[in-house]
Amino acid sequence: MRKKIFISYCWKNESIVNDIDISFAKDGVELIRDKRETEYKDSFKEFMKKIRSMDSVLMIISDAYLKSRNCMYEVLETLKDENYKERIYPIIIPDAELYSPAKRLKYLDYWKNEYSTLKEALSNYSPEEVISVTNDLKILRDINGSIVDFISIISDLKNIPLEVLRKNDYKEIKQKLGLQIISRIKIRYDLLDQEDISHAGAKRYSARILIDSKYSRKEVKEVINEVTENLFNSNYYRNKQIKNHFGNKKADVIWLFIASRLSDVNNSNWICITSWINPDLNENMRPLDMQGNDSIGEIKIEWNDKYQELSEFYDDFLITKDKYLDQHDNLILRNAKIIKPLIFCFNDELRNNGSFKSVIKYTNDYEKLVNKIYNEANNIHLAPNDCKELDKLTQSYFAHSHNLFLYYSKKGLETWNADNRIYLIKQDINQLNELSDKIKNERSRVEYTNTSEYFNRKNIALY
Repeated sequence: MRKKIFISYCWKNESIVNDIDISFAKDGVELIRDKRETEYKDSFKEFMKKIRSMDSVLMIISDAYLKSRNCMYEVLETLKDENYKERIYPIIIPDAELYSPAKRLKYLDYWKNEYSTLKEALSNYSPEEVISVTNDLKILRDINGSIVDFISIISDLKNIPLEVLRKNDYKEIKQKLGLQIISRIKIRYDLLDQEDISHAGAKRYSARILIDSKYSRKEVKEVINEVTENLFNSNYYRNKQIKNHFGNKKADVIWLFIASRLSDVNNSNWICITSWINPDLNENMRPLDMQGNDSIGEIKIEWNDKYQELSEFYDDFLITKDKYLDQHDNLILRNAKIIKPLIFCFNDELRNNGSFKSVIKYTNDYEKLVNKIYNEANNIHLAPNDCKELDKLTQSYFAHSHNLFLYYSKKGLETWNADNRIYLIKQDINQLNELSDKIKNERSRVEYTNTSEYFNRKNIALY
């Protein structure tokens, strides 16, 4: 028979509870918790009364827990069972001040104040008017009478630090509960990169993850939880200035992008995207919330239901390396033959303070041809993974080449004045100059040939 294990916690500690929930679920145990067992308009008090029928109660005890009326009501229901000591399994959050007798009294003071405040407010009404609230006063009185004894009992038990429990996947508690821990193989994944995208008001990370397609969504969620936790505690910074600003502060925002193939990473085709935002982060510093279609506590998940379909679609447009390089080289050489004379005409007119008539004529004669090459470059099939950087540089090269034919076209003459045309075309020529060297170097890297020599042999410059 399945053990009924209730988890009692304050909603402020939900991220910790989600971690425990996932850990127990991996061993085939679904913890009984309010958010799963209650629906719209259900009574929480009626639900909490069921605690006495549970086999065991995990208590996530924090400062917020000890100051929560609902949580302490759950404690009162548990204490009604004479064998409650055998049924409770406390997990202590570090901010709960349990181990100093003097500090324990602050919780008594807190509940005495809550009781006195409500009692004073009720004195302004007749008993008939506030009969339902009177029951709340009784609960506060009962909490007052139990809080110190309850804390004394909890603090007297041997408690294992939360970080140790997490590291051991809560094994110590599971064994005490008599649960069978399922032996499982670690889920393998690759953290492709971690990017620090912090600004002054928030410490933010994003990361891209590669995981085998054999894993289920449940297993992917385990990875999401693990990586988010690791990044939450990360102290990687992109520079010393950011490091000095944040120091050992925990992360405020974490985004994850997950795919099962490198080609999908390159095409931004993600299995899912996740977002975690610190609920206490200042509203002015919060990024837009992702709606998501799933979650792990405060981690929002947006599953891509068309992932496989899009992956197959992109595969249809992916070509082999040899075919890509053939198309690439052909387009580059055809383009270079057209732009080189235009640049020569422009520089010649500039040196001689000419009227740029030769530039205008050349632009009109070859504008259609350069547009054709530009369109072909935009419609080239997807580059294989090791040619992605080359493809990125080349697309920029074709864009700047195309720009050269705008400024002295009919439309360009109507749009820009003479000085602006000169300034803009010089900017594009400088960009082409830089891109030319980068493309030659990258082309050599992706194929072990002396590409510079190849272009020189053809007697063609790229710009």
